Amino acid sequence: RERKFLKDFFLGFWDYETPKVMVVKDRKLGVIYRAVQFLVITYFIW
Repeated sequence: RERKFLKDFFLGFWDYETPKVMVVKDRKLGVIYRAVQFLVITYFIW
């Protein structure tokens, strides 16, 4: 019982999840997204 827990814990330690990637082809939404990205980056650099 304890051995199974340790085995599952050790093997589960190496697991990872990857987010699903989605491409949205909407120019208006893309411009808003990049503008917000730019504002956040300039806020932290400034």
